[in-house]
Amino acid sequence: DAGDMFLPRVRLGPDGVPLDKGKLLRHDEEAADPHDLNDKEKLQLKIEQAWEQDKLNQQIKNMDVNQDEADKLKESIRFEKENVLKKQKEEEEKRKYHEFEDAKKVNKDHEEHPGGRGGEPSDPDVKAKRDKVREMMLHAWNGYERYGWGANEHRPISKQAHSGSIFGSGSLGATIVDAVDTLYIMELDDQYKKARDWIAQSLNFDISADLSVFETNIRFVGGLLSTYALTGDQIF
Repeated sequence: DAGDMFLPRVRLGPDGVPLDKGKLLRHDEEAADPHDLNDKEKLQLKIEQAWEQDKLNQQIKNMDVNQDEADKLKESIRFEKENVLKKQKEEEEKRKYHEFEDAKKVNKDHEEHPGGRGGEPSDPDVKAKRDKVREMMLHAWNGYERYGWGANEHRPISKQAHSGSIFGSGSLGATIVDAVDTLYIMELDDQYKKARDWIAQSLNFDISADLSVFETNIRFVGGLLSTYALTGDQIF
């Protein structure tokens, strides 16, 4: 009889409508999590801004000017600082754009591996099986591309992106890196190019997370090395 203690039942009225309405509780979405790398940077920025403001107030106080002049001076400094930060942001965006464009360029240090793709089986049964395997690969890839792009995996039933578990908390595109050599071998060229460009532009291991050594070897190291061997593309 302890069931209701652990799993309380919903109280229903005579018409079957629940009498108690639940409430969805959320953490403050604006609050910073000191354990998250991005939030750490935000907290650091807030601390620096507060320190700069205190320092500015102290400097103006030492100048012994009236309040109107102090306010004008603060506004002038704030305006100049915003312009500098805006210019820095524009330069950073321009740098990233050029990096992305450069990453699209294919630089090879050896020719494509002979026999890596192409050819037709003489046995029609073998060809039919091969075509079916290719069809199913494309089906799985299209589902991931639509519902989980950039995440480590996608859940095909719920159609949700998934990046946790054995891959840590970061979105490392494990499916992309793991599948890129298969896309190349199967001559799915449009899908291969999109996967290749994502790896060139977005794959980043600079995260704070625990990853499975085994999965890292077979998916990331294996995926990158095999595609490099097949294509000669230095990006891998």
